[in-house]
Amino acid sequence: MGFIRKFLIWAMVIPAVLLTLLLAGPRFVNLQVCSVHFSDMPDYRPGSLIYVREVDPRELNTGDVITYMVSQEEVRTHRIAGVVAEEENPEEIRFRTKSDTAESEDPTLVYYRNVLGVPVMTIPVLGYAADFLATPAGLCAAGAAGVFWLLLVILPLFFRKKKTAKGGKYLR
Repeated sequence: MGFIRKFLIWAMVIPAVLLTLLLAGPRFVNLQVCSVHFSDMPDYRPGSLIYVREVDPRELNTGDVITYMVSQEEVRTHRIAGVVAEEENPEEIRFRTKSDTAESEDPTLVYYRNVLGVPVMTIPVLGYAADFLATPAGLCAAGAAGVFWLLLVILPLFFRKKKTAKGGKYLR
């Protein structure tokens, strides 16, 4: 019974630690994590997790891939098709973007302050897990798994046999 308990404990600990490192760890090295819900970019499939590095938008050029905010709820990753400077203030720039699979450019320009950065890495399928954990059901499932893990670790401590100091016999 000890082997099964240890196996279950480690079978829950290792994925939980890996998932935590993959979802929260990048924030310690200034990477932002975004999940892909819909994609018309071949390198970023739906369900993938994209790690985005912040960059100075003035250093971006035509051909660079950027991740940017479309709205409060939507993040998009497209390629820069052109850089447009404002006539009154050249520091205010906007980007014309285009999907790699689209024939034409996107209809709206991307304001430089909406640019989150450039994608540096993607992990397929992990975006589904990240999205699930962000829902109430996902939080409940993670909490239940944590409680189950604690029960596997703590309950056996109360029912463990103790050795006596004298004869080495076990007492309950």
